[in-house]
Amino acid sequence: MFKKIVFLNSSMQMGGPARVINLWGNYFINKGYSIEAVSNIDVPLFYDFDKQIIYSVLGIEKFKQKNRLKTLYKIYKFLKPRKDEVLVFNKALYISYLFVLKKLGLIDKSLKLVYFAHGGSSDFKNIYHHLSQAMINYAFDEIIALYDDYDITYSQPKSIQAKLINSILPNYYKSIKTKISYIPNPVTFKSKNIANYNEKVVLAVGRLDYIKGFDLLIRAWADVSKNNPNWILKIIGSGDERESLTKLIDDLSLQKNIELIGQLQDVKSFYLSSSIYVMSSRGEGMPMVVLEAMECGLPIVAFNNCGAKFLCEHKTNSLLCEIGDTQMLSTNIQSLIKNKTLRATMGKASKNKAKQFYIENIAPKWDKILKVKNG
Repeated sequence: MFKKIVFLNSSMQMGGPARVINLWGNYFINKGYSIEAVSNIDVPLFYDFDKQIIYSVLGIEKFKQKNRLKTLYKIYKFLKPRKDEVLVFNKALYISYLFVLKKLGLIDKSLKLVYFAHGGSSDFKNIYHHLSQAMINYAFDEIIALYDDYDITYSQPKSIQAKLINSILPNYYKSIKTKISYIPNPVTFKSKNIANYNEKVVLAVGRLDYIKGFDLLIRAWADVSKNNPNWILKIIGSGDERESLTKLIDDLSLQKNIELIGQLQDVKSFYLSSSIYVMSSRGEGMPMVVLEAMECGLPIVAFNNCGAKFLCEHKTNSLLCEIGDTQMLSTNIQSLIKNKTLRATMGKASKNKAKQFYIENIAPKWDKILKVKNG
């Protein structure tokens, strides 16, 4: 078994991948592994990493690279002295650079390169075109996906470029599939307590950007608040859309019914003092905030994106509706507002389902990843 794991991500600021790295890093450091967390950009660690974990900065741009040769050299320089390590890459931007370095024979063969997709297996037909698949298949020894949903059809239009590439190159998924280990995200924390379902509070947590759909939630809440003026929607998070969301709240005269709370590291008390959790994302891999809400015993109202479908069972622990259907989102929220017994029943089902995602229950799924190559 390898004894050192290196996790690389665009940054170690607030966000799902950084939180997953934090959880697995802290878990494995306490199991005797050496752990290194690597950020593309030099930012303070947002989450509470064990002090034994090494924190390194790669020194490249967060996402799109302006100088590709310079980026290639920095990644090569980072990898050159390393041997007998597992390197887990958490962003797609690494793919082409690792492909080139491996083609040139510039990556030591004792290293195991792992790609963490942070979505389901369907990403390999919906997000990665056949050229990306070919590079992933060649560059990486192992792949981590959160769940197997390859055979489920999602409506996600391909770009003209992707369609052209797919018409020329073969689909590499058959080879990729043999490398995939399905490792869902673990619950962030364990809670002895659960919500009491008496609070007139609906909670939502996440980055304030377009994909999270808070504009859709606010529009749905305009309808909810007409019939339930004593209920409050609390949104926790920060991001580029804060100003536009504030304006939307003002335009809909919802200042008394919606609280925009900034970015917080510890939100457990907010889950426990709420009665319903809402996720209005247009798309998700496997939302950590929904897992946290489930652990605190909250019923979930959500759009039926990929991640929600994996965690939320309609009419068991949640009420789901089509992405973008703000009227049905409002109706589902109000169904739970009107029925405390339903809130409690679904909330307890959430708590029970969350146990599947306790880190000690998921950890054995790493065994294939951590085995020495050809060992």
